[in-house]
Amino acid sequence: MRKLWFIAVSLPILLSSPVIYDSDPQVWYCSNSLLKSTIETALSNPQHNVDEIQAFIESSLLSYFNEHNGKWLISVSKFHRLSGYVDSGAENLQTFCAIHDNTKDIHIVVVKVE
Repeated sequence: MRKLWFIAVSLPILLSSPVIYDSDPQVWYCSNSLLKSTIETALSNPQHNVDEIQAFIESSLLSYFNEHNGKWLISVSKFHRLSGYVDSGAENLQTFCAIHDNTKDIHIVVVKVE
């Protein structure tokens, strides 16, 4: 019975993971081309640490954030292994962008919170 419960609980979690294949270098949920290209440019330098990546994204998108009133959150973090879930409705928002770079083990989220 415990095995059946474990399978019933863990299967949906595993299937909702954004990382389908370990060999995928990047997995993104981002329909805003400006946010996506800015994040990809920030990730293109393999020598940048998370602070440098965040500073680059903030400075590059400052005018965009000012044009689109509200409060924006930028999160850049290093991870060893990531299992995440993005609401299917968020994938198409122009105010949301999440990118997982499995090569550099970096996770970036840009979202308008207000």
